[in-house]
Amino acid sequence: MADTVQCAGWQQRNPRDAPVLRRERLHHALDRAMDVGFALVVSPIGTGKTTLLEDWVAHRELRVRWVRGSAPHEVGWLSQPPQSANPPEGRRVLVLDDAQAIDTVELLAVQRYIERATPRVGVVVVSRTLPAFNLARREMPMPVLLTEDDLRFRPWEIATLFADVYQMPISQAAALDLTTRTDGWAAALQFHRLGRDAGHVAPVPNPAAPNRRGASRTWAGQGTAGGDRLLGGYVDREVLDRLPSALVRFLTATSVFDTVTVDRANALLGTGTAGETLRALSHREGLIRADPADGCAYHYHPVLRAHLRSRLTSELGHRPVRELFDRAATIVGDTDDVVEEAVARARAGNWAALSRLLRRHGSLLTNPAGSGWLDALPVGLSNDDPWAGLALARRQLSSGQLEAAARTASHAWDAFEAGSSGDESAAEGAAEGAALCAEVVDAGVERMINRLEDSRLVTAAVSVLVDAEDATSRLDDLFVDARATGQVWLARAVLAIALSREPREWTLTTVRQAALARDAAGDEVGAFLLECAVAVGSLRVGSPDVDLLDRLVDRARHLRWAAAEAWLRAGLALTGACLDLPEAVVSAQTAAAVARSAGSDGALATAYAALAILRPESRADLLAQAERLTEPTTGGHRPMRPWTWLAADLLEVEAPPQNPGPRTGAARTTGRESVGRAGDLASLDVRCFGDLRIRLGAAELDLTRVRPVVRAVLSALIVRAGRPVHRDELIEWFWPARTEEPSVHSLHVAISAARRAIETAAPGQSRAVLARRGESYAFAPGRGDVSDVQRFRTQLSLADAAGASHNAEAERAALTRAVELYAAHLLPHEGAVEWVVALRAELCLLAAGAATRLAVLHVEASDATAAITAASRAVELDPWNDAGWRALIAAHGMAGSPAAASLAQEGYQRMLRSLGVDSASHGPAGRPARRRPPTPQERL
Repeated sequence: MADTVQCAGWQQRNPRDAPVLRRERLHHALDRAMDVGFALVVSPIGTGKTTLLEDWVAHRELRVRWVRGSAPHEVGWLSQPPQSANPPEGRRVLVLDDAQAIDTVELLAVQRYIERATPRVGVVVVSRTLPAFNLARREMPMPVLLTEDDLRFRPWEIATLFADVYQMPISQAAALDLTTRTDGWAAALQFHRLGRDAGHVAPVPNPAAPNRRGASRTWAGQGTAGGDRLLGGYVDREVLDRLPSALVRFLTATSVFDTVTVDRANALLGTGTAGETLRALSHREGLIRADPADGCAYHYHPVLRAHLRSRLTSELGHRPVRELFDRAATIVGDTDDVVEEAVARARAGNWAALSRLLRRHGSLLTNPAGSGWLDALPVGLSNDDPWAGLALARRQLSSGQLEAAARTASHAWDAFEAGSSGDESAAEGAAEGAALCAEVVDAGVERMINRLEDSRLVTAAVSVLVDAEDATSRLDDLFVDARATGQVWLARAVLAIALSREPREWTLTTVRQAALARDAAGDEVGAFLLECAVAVGSLRVGSPDVDLLDRLVDRARHLRWAAAEAWLRAGLALTGACLDLPEAVVSAQTAAAVARSAGSDGALATAYAALAILRPESRADLLAQAERLTEPTTGGHRPMRPWTWLAADLLEVEAPPQNPGPRTGAARTTGRESVGRAGDLASLDVRCFGDLRIRLGAAELDLTRVRPVVRAVLSALIVRAGRPVHRDELIEWFWPARTEEPSVHSLHVAISAARRAIETAAPGQSRAVLARRGESYAFAPGRGDVSDVQRFRTQLSLADAAGASHNAEAERAALTRAVELYAAHLLPHEGAVEWVVALRAELCLLAAGAATRLAVLHVEASDATAAITAASRAVELDPWNDAGWRALIAAHGMAGSPAAASLAQEGYQRMLRSLGVDSASHGPAGRPARRRPPTPQERL
């Protein structure tokens, strides 16, 4: 019989009360680890290891026993002999935290436990450094390893963390800046939040206002002194104070290098023991890592390095530190690392040495990936030096600011030509700089677009928009490549794609704001790419933005970007087909023609899918063609198939699985349901008397975020629910001053926006609720009971029928319901606009007439109280209602209230005098005469 592990102490944990960013990609990795039963989570302090595991075990409903290596009495439990006991229900996981504190003897006991217990019990070992397990043993399972690289927050996770968990939404630029400054270190992000909480962060400036380097200014990059102080104290307390003073001095001195090698450290310190020291540090503290490609090179975490340099300046002063950087630059130069040498020379303020480097290696050092030295230059020097101008111009070009790059490069070009008369080496360097400037000046929009279409990275970025299982890792790889090559525009696009893959209000708003900032900065192509990400994100969740797609088609045509125009036209055609827009057939045919001309198979397939919706008789053939055009590529990736997002049910095709997104708090609804699916309207209920309210079952439509013109068009159709309204009437009401084509387009955009709003409360039902009938539109066509206006008219018709058949009781009941339905005037928030004024007046008079008839019936039935209520309502709605006043006077007299009757009589006389009627000829009102009900023709 196999041994069973000890069972006492296994508990099931509940999720934290405090909000936590659920990182599904890491949860899935831990899930995979449980197949073998063993995971190693090796990462420095402050990277969120414990938080991750607590969230994972809570949401996976695992039974967990938490053992801390820093508590020897807890670790000792692992060496006890196994017990034969019934295991607790559910999957069990042992979490061994702080494993770096376990000594060698206890570590052997842990290894024996892992060999004995897995995979029946999952074991997760959490440590700052890699434990010395003998993984070569046959009995030892091969673990799933999660490292610092896995735990670091990606820019899209940082944006989500600040928006969902910290409740402090930040811009795209801020998320990218924090990624660079903190390398996604959880502790650093937390202290930045605390610094902002404490008011140490300056207000966010205009994102379009450039700083002296041409980069967008964000709160994350300025005014964070409070957060930096807190973070510095944390690094001192948790890292440096735990090390011997000799190791701290070593770290502080060698922080002048961006990459610390054994030879560099020995040369700087004049010792021969740097290798041993660096190995010891990397084994003790995860913030110092050996380069996997070079065992003699080490990297300090950027936050630790920045803090060490700050300490170095505090201890030595600015001038000695500059001298130390200059010495480090000389040492680095001996290893031919030109880029790091240039940065060190700039930090040292050795402009002569830096100038010599630039003349020899200008092409490399002005490349965005090698121009880090530019940030260390004083403003005056960067403005006057042509090499600095060239480096800035190439940065601007990599950021998409073509016009600014051309201006900066032209200025540098002039400076190069003016200074090319020096010695031979200077002349050669100036000629090279002038040639590079010429390339920047010539880099127009069309040339950049051609480069984008041929770019491997762009192709990969666009492919991430498909429903790929490895989307997260591919986005991460793309972002790393973009940073390494200095392609700022691509890093920005990757972040936008990541946010748009899981669209929510704040994610799409963030990307839209970034697009506006790029437009303001003159980055026309960058703004276009970001808006395309928003458009695709909206398509993915079944809420296409027709207005945005239409605008992007115009922008693509302006940019002469044929492939982008083909895709956008195809998306617009598919949206028009799903939303049943009048011009959908023409739009789909045009999209197919443009896609063929551009040679875009994916766009052509999407246009065929749109035609398949519009032509049911040819649906099978068209879908077959679309499938053939979108067969998986050699890499296994299938081109984007947006019809599976929008019309899977309508076309009876397989919809892609929904990608899990970050969850905090309440569950998120995405509206992934197909736009084309008709729904059951039995629960549709609309209130028009008073504020407009639309309810479908338990869901009420939120109209607060709908544009006023869209809400007005929807209201105009709702008050006429059940019957069609011709588009010419709608255009005359809302766009009378426009010519035909723009007004028809505006109407289509408004109808589409109204349908999108309906989708939020009734996914898949928008076309059934708001239908097109030829050139007319109808709200709930064929239904006569969805709105209170319809029910009001129905009750009046029932009262007329009952009156004609002399059924006083039925007439009284119908009139009572009609008066109750008219709780307020029709849509008062719409004001005195043409389309509602006449209808509002008609309904008000009908309600006053109904109340008058009801009062007369109650008088005839000798029900004075009910008669007074009805008559009062009649004269309230229509103060010039003669019959209503007479009924009110008679009802008060019947109730035995002469004073009230007298007051009513005085009110009646005042009304007559206001009309210029001789009140003397109208004596005291007697019993009101019974009025016959108006015919339907008279009512209309």
